[in-house]
Amino acid sequence: MSTPSHFSIDITQPPLDTSQLGVMQAASTYYGLSWTTPELFVGSGHGFVTNVSFDLCPSGPYVWQTSPMLELFSNLNLDVEMIGMTFPARSSEAERAEFESILKQALVEGNVCTILCLDHQVVQGFDDEGFVLAQPWAPTVESTPPRLDYGSWQGFSDGPPIGAFAVTTNSDTHATRDILRQAITYGLTVWDEHASHSYDERYGMGPAAYPKWQQALDDGQGEQHGAWWNGVVWGECKMMTSRYFEGLNGDMNGATDLTKQIAAAYRESAQAMFTASDLQLEREKKKQAVRQAEEAETLAVAKLRELLPLL
Repeated sequence: MSTPSHFSIDITQPPLDTSQLGVMQAASTYYGLSWTTPELFVGSGHGFVTNVSFDLCPSGPYVWQTSPMLELFSNLNLDVEMIGMTFPARSSEAERAEFESILKQALVEGNVCTILCLDHQVVQGFDDEGFVLAQPWAPTVESTPPRLDYGSWQGFSDGPPIGAFAVTTNSDTHATRDILRQAITYGLTVWDEHASHSYDERYGMGPAAYPKWQQALDDGQGEQHGAWWNGVVWGECKMMTSRYFEGLNGDMNGATDLTKQIAAAYRESAQAMFTASDLQLEREKKKQAVRQAEEAETLAVAKLRELLPLL
């Protein structure tokens, strides 16, 4: 199949702070799937994740072992495959050209394609000069450039590794309980075996996230961008998880009280994280909010353990 010089698809990335879910919501909508945003957060297991670095680096929401989470999207009729990765600062002209060719071909073959460098972005097509990228937030946000220009990769050339992903759809049918069972199992595994899901010792997942969060605040990191970003992204994850369980109240015979408790605990954790994201808040109040978030999420996890055998 010859590759055209211009190609575009009608796809929009919603402005979720959790940009991984933003691109997956875009793919879900593009393929005509009916999943709600909370269903995507929980069905993929992403809503159960908390990951923080020792210095509250804004990389926390991106740098962890994501493959098991991406595999769960298949239960939501979305199959994710990494089709390319390279290091912009070290890549040769030939390596960049190969990356561009693979990405073009995947788009022409009808896949929804996304890239991850500083943020997850949907690829909306390409023209003579490069790829057109979705900007889910304001056009001035530096982490989501509007284009990836051929060769120069302006806006990306000094960044971290850049990965390309193809998202396809499948027609498998899964009961809500099956989707939830697998997602909760993943969430509990991440909580219990967090070290094996963490990128390295600089990061802490699940229960290990909170001591690092507190230490970073003690080290004076609570007034920089990463402190805000970790709070709003992980707060959004917990809020979407709360909304999911709120919506289950009428669908879980014999477990309605339990799902209400899970929803309430995740909502409390979310609200505390949003409080901790306030860069103007004094340190001790931030630390108090992080403790509250930890206590609420710990309670939510305990209730998930009670719910799992009932599914």
